[in-house]
Amino acid sequence: YEPYILNESGFPLVQILIYAFYFIPYYYSAINVLIFNDQESTKFEWFPDWTMVHAGAAAQAQFSYLFSSLHNPPLVSDSTWSAIPSDNWLITVGLNSLLAIVPQFFAFRVCGGHRDRDFY
Repeated sequence: YEPYILNESGFPLVQILIYAFYFIPYYYSAINVLIFNDQESTKFEWFPDWTMVHAGAAAQAQFSYLFSSLHNPPLVSDSTWSAIPSDNWLITVGLNSLLAIVPQFFAFRVCGGHRDRDFY
């Protein structure tokens, strides 16, 4: 159960478009880098930078999505809106938390050895 899926505002559409046009291509390229990195490691020098961009975008997107889903908005009288019900709370919060935390751990793993020592 996701509270925003049936909402009539533009927020769910924007969220779905961001995932479709930014996150899915990144995940596809990340899988390719993880598979073919041993063959041509110099070809994938862009990967740590885009991993950090993706981790930041995932954290921001999940923060705004998850915390706005946890309460009823007092200023908007929308009949289609309902907060996360208690029987689906653990699944919804757990999955959205994973979508926020896993990219952070992946960024720490990928970017841990790629720091420029002179710059930092």
